Amino acid sequence: MKFRNAEWQGFVPGLGAIAVVCAPVLWVAARADSPFTTLRVWSFLATIAAFTVVFVALAVRAPSERASHLLVAVQSVLGLAANWLIPMVLPGVALTGILLAVAAGAFARWPRRAALACIAAQTVLLLAIYALAHGWAVGIAVLAASGYGLMQVVLESNWRHVLLERARSIELEAAMRDLRSTQAMLAETARADQRSEIAGDLHDAVGHQLVALGLQLDAAIDDPPAQARARIAESRELVREALASVRATVAGLHDRDAVDLAMALRSLATEGPGPRVEVQIDAAAPCMSLDLAETLLRCAQEALTNARKHAGASRVDIELRSDRIVIRDDGRGLGASPAGFGLQSMSARCAARGCRFRIDSSTRGTTVEISWDAGGPA
Repeated sequence: MKFRNAEWQGFVPGLGAIAVVCAPVLWVAARADSPFTTLRVWSFLATIAAFTVVFVALAVRAPSERASHLLVAVQSVLGLAANWLIPMVLPGVALTGILLAVAAGAFARWPRRAALACIAAQTVLLLAIYALAHGWAVGIAVLAASGYGLMQVVLESNWRHVLLERARSIELEAAMRDLRSTQAMLAETARADQRSEIAGDLHDAVGHQLVALGLQLDAAIDDPPAQARARIAESRELVREALASVRATVAGLHDRDAVDLAMALRSLATEGPGPRVEVQIDAAAPCMSLDLAETLLRCAQEALTNARKHAGASRVDIELRSDRIVIRDDGRGLGASPAGFGLQSMSARCAARGCRFRIDSSTRGTTVEISWDAGGPA
């Protein structure tokens, strides 16, 4: 099972609350003087089973917004149905109302006004079940219904606080992750600048000095003493070799101005809040120009942000190969939603660097692939 964000914190307590409701019913039903018919008990247990399935579905996987609203509505109806079937599992105690408190936790994902309106509706319906369907005294019905209504408000508020704190923690972790990757990229940039500066110094200073020395020796060789001519000719050849070495050094330094993207990508890996990020670097992964490395890093960061904020993913895999980078998540996918600004920006960045951008999305997750020619990135 893959649990999303803070849902794990409420999963076990939620199952415990369901068990608290179910166990006394079974205990009372097993007694010889049980007030419940067999049909009513089995109907109650079937309702509890359906309620549990919906509860697990909401906790284990991130459904779409529309599916989430439908599941929460079904969960509320099942909770009310359980109260209608068997409202009292112990003498004088209406424990089945706990199911509505469990269902109220899901309202924390909704706007506050909508959540409070749903809680108020559940409380009114619960009051009607107690007073009308089961004939309780009005005072007892109001007391029981209002008590569970207050419990729903408290649990919804607590869950909203937990989800808010979790979201802030995820945002902070994401910002720190992006900062680390950008810092790694800046470190590479600094090293590239240093190499370029050294290359310029070698070319402008040592190279020019050796050229001047070569010209002087060329002029001197025309009319030297006979015994020194061979030595001067040899010196001229050595100068030429020195110039060739300097040029090779300069060329090598410029070639190494390519940036190692792998270092920046590895800094994105985390097992902290939010989706778990795994980074795999192929042994043949190339170094590349600073501009292209920055483009690919920004695209990876944007894909990770989408997986975290919109897809509800629990895991993201980033793989850098010799001719492509692939970012996969296990979220709910894009659905029928049009491409947002982030995806459009990623596509435009890739096009500007001569890369190919491809995205594949389904209910099992989203894959972003950016590829370049096999000869190596620019």
